[in-house]
Amino acid sequence: MRAHFEPLQVDCRSAGCAASGRILSRVRQRAPRGCSQRQRNRQAERSPVQHRRFPIGYEWVGTLCLRRFTDMTSAFAITPNVWRHTARLRHTAPFASLSLPMNIVEVRHPLVQHKIGLLRDASLSTKGFRELVTELGTLLAYEATANLETESHTQPGWAGPVNVQRIAGAKITLVPILRAGLGMLPGVLALIPTARVSVVGLQRDEETLQPVPYFERLTGRLEERDALILDPMLATGGTLIATIDMLKRAGARRIKGIFLVAAPEGLKALEAVHPDVEVYTAAIDDHLNDKGYILPGLGDAGDRIFGTRVE
Repeated sequence: MRAHFEPLQVDCRSAGCAASGRILSRVRQRAPRGCSQRQRNRQAERSPVQHRRFPIGYEWVGTLCLRRFTDMTSAFAITPNVWRHTARLRHTAPFASLSLPMNIVEVRHPLVQHKIGLLRDASLSTKGFRELVTELGTLLAYEATANLETESHTQPGWAGPVNVQRIAGAKITLVPILRAGLGMLPGVLALIPTARVSVVGLQRDEETLQPVPYFERLTGRLEERDALILDPMLATGGTLIATIDMLKRAGARRIKGIFLVAAPEGLKALEAVHPDVEVYTAAIDDHLNDKGYILPGLGDAGDRIFGTRVE
């Protein structure tokens, strides 16, 4: 039986074109029989390799994909596990972003990028901003839950018992950080309606500039659950780190964070303290300004969600 492969876009900019050259030569060799040299040349001219992006996965190069798997992983200096992770996130973690730690994922799906672009419009209404945050919450949660563990389950089917897959373990818990994180909650609950909701609140001490918790209501059995932290903005990382500390003290072991926009400074701070925590974000912006705001950012996400902006 012939294997079918799903198209995967690979970017060679960060790894050179050695692998692309090998693959292109094999593609030419495996062109359908009967092709004239002129047709082969036209095929090479049309090849996306000239843009340093080429598709892998068309049916007639399926054998090539398997045969060159080892060469590809060697050329890009990645392990097979990383390859599978990147292949699953073909719109999520392009090879151009492999300089990031593999637990930090910038979701590059076209819908996500379109909606995050709309959010940056300063003239967007509160209603429009709130709706887009909800939609992005759903899309980002879809990516963040792609590697959840499943288990087999047998249930009655119309033609007899059928074996299906179900999410393993206890119910997921969502952890919105007050107050802006509440704006993402409806979108994630639409995808995971059975999730338990744990709420935390932190505020910044104006003297020390450190986050101080003022509210904590966590669900039980955290050691058995996947915890998804929800917050539109990851700026300095202080609030996120304090939230993760809180969850780990309560027994949580599998923690992920979902953000609309993240700053490099916050990601670096998180990686230094909690390298085991996965981060999913729609955009990694340029930097923080001297007041700790993300640039270009979204503005104050909490104010824009709840309509409390000072005009």
